[in-house]
Amino acid sequence: MTTYLTTLAKVITIVIGSVCTAFLFFSCQHQDSPKTYPTEYADRDSILKNRLIAMDTLSAKRRSAYLERALDELEQEQDYKDNPYYWIVKSFHERSLNSRDSIRSNLSNVDSMGLTPDIYALKEYLLINEQIAIDKHIDAERMEQIIHERNKIERSQSVFVYLWDDLLAMSFYNNHDPNKSLHYVKEYMMHHPLRSNDRMRQRYYDIRFMIAQRVEDTVEMEIYLDSCRQLAVAIQDSAALMRSYDYEGQLYSLHGRHDQAIASFRKFFNYHQRTGKLQFYMFNNLAKAFYESNQLDSTIKYLEMSEEWGKQTDKRHVRTLSELDMLSDAYASKGDFRKAWLIKTKQYEDFKTSTLELQREKMAEISTKYETQKKD
Repeated sequence: MTTYLTTLAKVITIVIGSVCTAFLFFSCQHQDSPKTYPTEYADRDSILKNRLIAMDTLSAKRRSAYLERALDELEQEQDYKDNPYYWIVKSFHERSLNSRDSIRSNLSNVDSMGLTPDIYALKEYLLINEQIAIDKHIDAERMEQIIHERNKIERSQSVFVYLWDDLLAMSFYNNHDPNKSLHYVKEYMMHHPLRSNDRMRQRYYDIRFMIAQRVEDTVEMEIYLDSCRQLAVAIQDSAALMRSYDYEGQLYSLHGRHDQAIASFRKFFNYHQRTGKLQFYMFNNLAKAFYESNQLDSTIKYLEMSEEWGKQTDKRHVRTLSELDMLSDAYASKGDFRKAWLIKTKQYEDFKTSTLELQREKMAEISTKYETQKKD
């Protein structure tokens, strides 16, 4: 099953995407009487604001080029470094390239320029995403801090409150709270200035399907599957149309119609194989459908293909516990208990190795921060 972040990457590849240690930046306070920068920036900033809003209608690849053009135009102006929107756009651009090292440094330039409600909302949003990228999870206390910040931004009447709604929808989804996730998905669409855009509607239908799937509400799943497919046909979006076959496979699986699930997943898989856009979950969804249909050889085939593909595309890839459980069970069901036992042993070794690697990375990160603080 795909996570919220993975599916967003599929949908419009909005990395929201992939997103916290302690939220030190929450100490920044909204100014009661925000300063203003020179009035000649007003029209230019309005254009830049609209460009940032339009990002949600673009794929990751197109968004990066789109932001790069905006930066190029800004840098033609003599005083571009005095405009806080330059540093905001620069940070979004670096984030789109997964180049995050200088984002905090970029945003520190904004503080001395005066924080309007929109600049504040954008700056804090970028900072909080950096923290989430470091922590990999959000606990209850931090979730409360994000909600508090989001509500403060809503009271300031910033147009960018929708970014915070999207962040909370994703966070609650990943924390297995679909009801709160749904609440913020609705808030996101309500607050987004481009909510009637076809790409925005498609994204909304995708997310509504995901949430319905999480609670196994087959009625809602069917409603939003149909909405996704009809809109994909209407706007001639082949990627969205193919994505609907993945959703169809999920729905068939819940109904126990395994042969039809296999057909839908296979169509989705083959499309991405032809276009060179395979992802791990595509192998595993198809393998699971074969497993549920008791087609054990095909189950093993696609799980082994996943492993081989992983070695070629990501040297650090480690099979998930559920993958190895399925593979071990498939071999055991075929009577190959030695192979099943070896896979269970590999499961333990992979888990131990990945845990040690994460610990080493965390210690290296702490050491780097400590050395930096000593130099400062």
